[in-house]
Amino acid sequence: MNPYDQIESFFNSSPLDFMRVIPFKDIIFDERCQYLCKFGCKNYERKYCCPPDSLKLLDKIKQKNYNWALLAATTTLLPEKISVFKKRFLNRSKELEIQKISTGLHILFAQNQYDHIILSGGACKKCKICSKIENQKCKKPTLKLTSMEAVGIDCQRTLSSAGFDFEMPARNSINRCTTVLFDIDDLSSINLRKKNSNQSK
Repeated sequence: MNPYDQIESFFNSSPLDFMRVIPFKDIIFDERCQYLCKFGCKNYERKYCCPPDSLKLLDKIKQKNYNWALLAATTTLLPEKISVFKKRFLNRSKELEIQKISTGLHILFAQNQYDHIILSGGACKKCKICSKIENQKCKKPTLKLTSMEAVGIDCQRTLSSAGFDFEMPARNSINRCTTVLFDIDDLSSINLRKKNSNQSK
């Protein structure tokens, strides 16, 4: 099976609802993202995959200057009545789900020996407690997942511009996304969709 068919098969067998390759230049970066992390997230300076450490990866991305970005997303409609605790649990389970998807895409690209960078949604959850808190080196450096937001990508504007309305903050849905940065032109025509996002109307 060629790589294009492998990715299509992966998409069809996964919880993903949207997958499209766009030119790397169409990714929308916003420097304000890092400040949102600094002043709005408890993980700032507490995880290796979060700012300010994640900005080293941003430098690497800029140096690599990839041609393409594979965007992928899931969307889940929330029940009309849902408790705060159930919504929190669902949010966490969807973050774990997109990180599992991200790891699967990483493995697929690695098996085909494609130079790439994978960026997932939400803070890395490969370890229960990040070793940064304990002033130790990362325990799983080959498995860690840096989020799109942590390198300054505006997920909402980037996904919406690519054709998948991405509601943030979500009111009636939970949306999660991931991206793979790469150079292989053979995959540039990927454009798959199972359903539209469940954003508020």
